[in-house]
Amino acid sequence: MNFLSNLPDEVFWLWLSGFTFLVMTLIFLLGPWRREKSELMTAFLGFLGGMSLFHLVGGASMLWGNPLLMYVAAFAATTGSASVVKFPLLSIADRTLRKTLFYATLAIAWTLVLWLLVSGADPMTSMKAASIYMIIFSGLSGAYMVWKGFLFKEPDAKIKCVGGGCSIWFCCFLTHLLVLTVGMVALAKLFMILTPVTLVLTVYVARTLSRRPKPSLA
Repeated sequence: MNFLSNLPDEVFWLWLSGFTFLVMTLIFLLGPWRREKSELMTAFLGFLGGMSLFHLVGGASMLWGNPLLMYVAAFAATTGSASVVKFPLLSIADRTLRKTLFYATLAIAWTLVLWLLVSGADPMTSMKAASIYMIIFSGLSGAYMVWKGFLFKEPDAKIKCVGGGCSIWFCCFLTHLLVLTVGMVALAKLFMILTPVTLVLTVYVARTLSRRPKPSLA
């Protein structure tokens, strides 16, 4: 308890959020993702897993002043964010073009991390760079999921897309924007904790609805 009480405020909230993301990642991996390995579910898994490592390893880097750990955290975050982009890319009919754009997104992520490593960037610079990447790629992808969800007629698909997309947008766009501009305020801390839980609950609610028998029209 003394160790936790002596943690810097930012590290405490990063670790608490990272632990929450990790638990939700395991629940999601062993449950919904095993039953439905679609691009949407893979995008959700990439978001959850990437954010769990970003916060846990990033918090450790800030606590111990170890830039190498932040490079690892940035790699996990940007790779997870790139996987989220796979769902919006489904709107492109050409499969070769889809794969090319995905690998380009991934290449940008890894090039960014390599640049941070080669330039010897300090931990805060690396965290900010990874956050900006997620604001752009995950933020736009989350917004697309919400828009796409409203177009679906099936209630379960609509709930998964809208609920999951909102979770990703609130975490990767709004929360990171808040942290970068005004710091880790109470609203950012709240989103950091609630978004992974909301995403997983949304998927379970959608799956429950999909298993309900449809009313007979006779």
